Amino acid sequence: MDTSINMDPKCREKAPWEDVFHTGPGTTAGRYLRTFWHPVWVASLLKPGRSKPLKIMNEEFTLFRGEGGKAHLLDFRCRHRGTQLSTGWVEGDEIRCFYHGWKYGADGQCTEQPNEPKPFCERIKIRSYPVREYLGLIFAYIGEGEPPEFPLYPDWEKKVQASDYYMRECNYFQHMNNDLAHVPWVHGLRSGETVPLVSMEETEFGCQAVLPNGRVHIALFLMPNMAEITSVNVGRPPYDGRGGALFWRVPIDDASHYNFSVLSYPGSWTADGAAEKANHYVREILAGNLHIEDLRDGDMNILVNVADALAQCGQGAIYEDWDTENLSRHDGQVVMQRAMWFRELRAMLEGKPLKKWVRSKPPEAPPEQAALAVKEVGE
Repeated sequence: MDTSINMDPKCREKAPWEDVFHTGPGTTAGRYLRTFWHPVWVASLLKPGRSKPLKIMNEEFTLFRGEGGKAHLLDFRCRHRGTQLSTGWVEGDEIRCFYHGWKYGADGQCTEQPNEPKPFCERIKIRSYPVREYLGLIFAYIGEGEPPEFPLYPDWEKKVQASDYYMRECNYFQHMNNDLAHVPWVHGLRSGETVPLVSMEETEFGCQAVLPNGRVHIALFLMPNMAEITSVNVGRPPYDGRGGALFWRVPIDDASHYNFSVLSYPGSWTADGAAEKANHYVREILAGNLHIEDLRDGDMNILVNVADALAQCGQGAIYEDWDTENLSRHDGQVVMQRAMWFRELRAMLEGKPLKKWVRSKPPEAPPEQAALAVKEVGE
């Protein structure tokens, strides 16, 4: 009997801990991600007395800022007849449903039921979620039980000049699993630059690249869904220390995600509709109606976003076909990131201890590396 069909890599039954792509409630990766704090919105974009619907990891929420300035996160719908709470009114630190006026406190407890002869508020409560504002972003813990200790980045607290976001139309892991070797092709537009072969090492916070001469390349992957770089100058060494960014790749659903940014330089991914323009260009290029070369002389902020998005969205909305890949020696970061995730997800499913990821100190370039960076940029 011909059994060749079973040789197709796509027919291999994957282990539960290999599903890093789906993050809804009850999924393996979703359970793991929900053990961490995540940014859910940019603080400056939520004004006092206003509310916003949010979708994070395939769950819907109501984010609102009380009239006194404090942010709160509640379930998405009123428990009366299911109307979206964000369409209502913020009153003090409470929010009133648009449909029939039921009101909820910051803890999710119903506090008013207009037109009810015998109110039964004490029986009605929706879930509330811990919220904290930090580095210009609103963070939330949407997991079960008590939240873990909130991660702090003291070295960033005085150098933040901008906090921003954009939405990318592909699975979050495609963005996270971006590699170092893409730079001359994606951002240099086939410059032909030689990319050093780097090795990867696991650290207390995730992993980092090590260049052939042993110098540490300050472009870091922080578990579970963060990245940190010390320069954002495309085509220049990302370790010159003159700029920097923290990034979080937070799933919206399985086919889209937010990139939240904390930047050490003034700037915005969203100014003048740049993020929307970038997504439009990506859709047009993928459809064959445009080519990235047509954008070469345009806004660099948009071009950088389009270039990365084009590579990642070009893999499809949810790129799961890892068994059909042909990885090269330049894919050490890709392999290590996946291995760390698989190890942690498997440990979680088997009830074993998980690694506590900690960024205890800021990354530093060795003196010889910093000197080389200055020389390479001509300063």
